[in-house]
Amino acid sequence: MAVAVEQLRHAGLRVLDAREEMVDYVFHDIGAVVFQLRAVPWQVRDFDLDRYDRRLRELHERICSQGAFTTRDHRFLIEAELP
Repeated sequence: MAVAVEQLRHAGLRVLDAREEMVDYVFHDIGAVVFQLRAVPWQVRDFDLDRYDRRLRELHERICSQGAFTTRDHRFLIEAELP
């Protein structure tokens, strides 16, 4: 995030607020994983059920054996304005 803030300042903007957070996502079934990947296409740009079939089945087995699959998402928000 520091790089993005610096780039905005370098471009002449005044940064009003900058926050970042690491958010855990816990998936309890493979359907929820597929829904997330379809709903947020920039997470896996080339996501396709056929292309990822083997990996999704492996993840399904992991969820079944461990009870859940947890991933972490890095998010940041920057509010800036022209001075």
